[in-house]
Amino acid sequence: MRRNADASSRAGNQCKGITGTGGDCKTILTQVKMLILIAPFIERKLMDELVEENLGKFTSIQELVSIVPFISRKTASQAAQLFADQNLTLEDIVSIAPFVNRDIVDKMAIACQHNIKNMQDIIPFAPFVSRDMLQQILNR
Repeated sequence: MRRNADASSRAGNQCKGITGTGGDCKTILTQVKMLILIAPFIERKLMDELVEENLGKFTSIQELVSIVPFISRKTASQAAQLFADQNLTLEDIVSIAPFVNRDIVDKMAIACQHNIKNMQDIIPFAPFVSRDMLQQILNR
């Protein structure tokens, strides 16, 4: 509980400097659209905390892709896990793959195997999947 209070306090202080509104900005910062807008201006640790507290508010992988450069790999992987088994496009996987753990990319690749038609489809995300997953995709 203390961790959330610390994040709220730091968010309020940083929000005051960014927006000039002061006061409690926690409500503003917990809106995904606002998180996307302010992500470049907030320290990574605070951004991780805000994302972790609001994982359920992300409705698409595209929202997550917008902020992954500004959060840790651990937090990005945790958030991406929510979308790993959805019907993602190859572009979705390529966009998020550099920022998440390999096991998450493997799960995403399994979920979208039906979209892989040829070798050209595999090349953009091949460096981010495990060797076993790559072999499984190639053998199919």
